[in-house]
Amino acid sequence: MLHALSRAVRIFPFLLVGALVLSCGGDTSSASTSDTAADTGVDRTDDAVSLPETVSDTLISEDTSVGVDTPVVDTTPPSDEGSPMDSVTTPPSDEGSPMDSVIVPDTAPAPDTATGPAPDPGIPGAFEFNQSSVTLSQGGGSFGGDNTELTVLSPEGTDRPVVLFLPGFQLNPADYTSTREHLASHGFFVVSPSFPGSLLSPKNNVELKIITKAILDWLEAEAAGDLAGVLDISRIAAVGHSLGGKIALLTATEEERIDAVFGIDPVDSGPPIALNPSEYPSVTPELMGQIQVPLLLLGETTNASGGLGTPCAPAEDNFQQYYQAAVSPAMEVEVLGANHMSFLDNPNCLVCFTCPKGTDDPATTRLVMRRLLVAFLADQLNTDSPYGSWLAGADLQSLVTDGLIQVATKNGF
Repeated sequence: MLHALSRAVRIFPFLLVGALVLSCGGDTSSASTSDTAADTGVDRTDDAVSLPETVSDTLISEDTSVGVDTPVVDTTPPSDEGSPMDSVTTPPSDEGSPMDSVIVPDTAPAPDTATGPAPDPGIPGAFEFNQSSVTLSQGGGSFGGDNTELTVLSPEGTDRPVVLFLPGFQLNPADYTSTREHLASHGFFVVSPSFPGSLLSPKNNVELKIITKAILDWLEAEAAGDLAGVLDISRIAAVGHSLGGKIALLTATEEERIDAVFGIDPVDSGPPIALNPSEYPSVTPELMGQIQVPLLLLGETTNASGGLGTPCAPAEDNFQQYYQAAVSPAMEVEVLGANHMSFLDNPNCLVCFTCPKGTDDPATTRLVMRRLLVAFLADQLNTDSPYGSWLAGADLQSLVTDGLIQVATKNGF
């Protein structure tokens, strides 16, 4: 996406700036109280989340909730080569509008139940959670400050594993609200930044890596202070979409505090226009040998070519390249027919026009992503995950058979 947007800036910057302001603004969550942590440069606002009893993961036009069962698609299973299918039958669309509230059904399976079929990680979990906002002030910047706004979802209970969720270029936590809330409902303590910088003056990759490390420092300090007993910083996973996926992987090349990485269509983008290449280091293949933790790399090939100026996820820099160069246990998942923006709550945002649409139903794509995301994180961060069949078993195979995904694994994943 960075490739397409940076080229577009040279063509019609004012149009894109307007589109971004209208479509990909800051997080819209509200707060009821505000406290400032003394001598830390941290402002915190807490907001208790209301929890209705049914689930709706919806998009923009229709009012249809995401079903528990994966839509069955009548198509020929992919070849053993892992190459894209020649034809894909797209499940019927059930798009609706973004979730307005957190929804956790009473019927969600407890994490430590059972025998019989594996529970569906696409169903919201049983944990209620609170939402808060935090401002990290790191100094510097044109006006003496360069703040990073964090949106924090804290589930009930103690010693919760941590998920650091990094958004894509010029995107924000609000663009992934329903997925973040889904993770919190499964008991993950979710922290997501709105990175500083603008379209015309973005933070470079090295700066974003430094900010990500600062968030880990903040988590460490909070675990020894106000959040003692609430989160478990010995269990941290990094999740990122697009540029956020690259930053998650780049940070993992240096950070022992990250135990696993889930990349959502990560793009190994270089410097836009004529900026300093040293500030935009390539991760694959150059730095992949430094990542020793398990990886799940999920993406699409619709946007491997074409697009506005350059592809949103060029074939030479996409999720498949990270997988090819991985030396740690890794899984590659192609979501057939999806496009680069199918993973957002609103895949039709104005800035999304830079990425040609796919043939998928984005609601189904997000359901597939959440199943694999929860299964992977539970497998890596918990000791009693019931979702193994979604990573290697009948449930994973059902997604393949239904023509929704293609999968490859390596290095003992």
